[in-house]
Amino acid sequence: MTTTRIVTCLVFFASFTAYAVGGDNTHTQGVSFAGRGFDDSKPEHIPPPVPAFRIKVWPPSGPYETDVTVGEKLLVTATCPASLHATPYDSRFALCSGTVRLIKANGESSAQTPACDSPDASKKSVPLLAIRGSWSNNQLRMDDEQVTFACAPTFPAAAQIKTLSDFWQRGEQLGSYRRRHGLPETHGRREIFTGGGTQGTYIGTTVTAIMTVVDTSNINTSLNLGVLAKCFFWGYARPGDQQLSTYQACVRAARADYCGSGKSMTQPGTTIQLYDAPDGLVNPPPRISQAVGTCQPSYVPFHMCFEALWNERRALCVSHARYKQMPPEDCDKAALFPNAFDDEGKPVKPEDAVIRCSSADYNAIKKQARLKNRSGINNLVGVPQSCENDIPCP
Repeated sequence: MTTTRIVTCLVFFASFTAYAVGGDNTHTQGVSFAGRGFDDSKPEHIPPPVPAFRIKVWPPSGPYETDVTVGEKLLVTATCPASLHATPYDSRFALCSGTVRLIKANGESSAQTPACDSPDASKKSVPLLAIRGSWSNNQLRMDDEQVTFACAPTFPAAAQIKTLSDFWQRGEQLGSYRRRHGLPETHGRREIFTGGGTQGTYIGTTVTAIMTVVDTSNINTSLNLGVLAKCFFWGYARPGDQQLSTYQACVRAARADYCGSGKSMTQPGTTIQLYDAPDGLVNPPPRISQAVGTCQPSYVPFHMCFEALWNERRALCVSHARYKQMPPEDCDKAALFPNAFDDEGKPVKPEDAVIRCSSADYNAIKKQARLKNRSGINNLVGVPQSCENDIPCP
């Protein structure tokens, strides 16, 4: 039987730029689906609808308008390169740029429309990821006549990322560096942060390592990006996965949507590791950085352990809540998690349980999972704590 043990960890606080490491599967997740300006999702709340726009051509190009609240509309004027190379990703995703404008009920534009990382995206274009379909009723619906726009990461000019094909040519699916493309190896400081509070708490730690394509973007440093873009650029929109099931599993895991209700039980900017589930429905080899060579990165000042297995609908097996104050309390524990244990590993009534996942549970259900993740024990009012359990990594 698995019991997650909590180990206190002391860390040094500082305010630095944060980098995450695509090569060893360590990222900072989010709460919002599409990002600032598109949906205002908050932890522990059922999320508002994610705006979807009607389209006639792909990739989209032009002004698109949709209702967002009673009487208010959102206007996105997007430009997406039409010269995308033929790849499996192009039929569902496109890299765009565009302005975002909120139109009030009286027909007037808002003085400013904060969106993505811009304080006013109505006047200056922001990078966008176009997703062919809609996030409706808490799942991705394939629809060739609709598009969902999400805030996309920015890349340095030297990376020359102008289309999604450029991105995939310059990095493997989780950001592994491809030297043969002639991009320089950039070494530098790595900082990570956790999402306690509204702006996140920066935890100062330094390591020198090769910076990947994902690392040099703002995907893991910006609190204004949503998980729809994060999960794409982390590499979970797999070719041949027609229903994008692994991509949807990533959206669940990144938002800590344990119960599949859409309610996020985490904070923006929280550090997690995300892997393909061993022996699961999708099982390529885990992408662990050669420089690190271990599941526990040296630059993370607390020890992470197994948190949960995920499919496209919900968590399948949960070892510990990502945040002590936000357990998966809305789940039907008796139906979804029949094996529930207290902090000492003793069986208890489902309504009194802190969700636990035994090794037997894990081994029995892992073949139904698409992804698994690791995390520390995060705290809304303090620093992350280390944890240990006997579920293997990755």
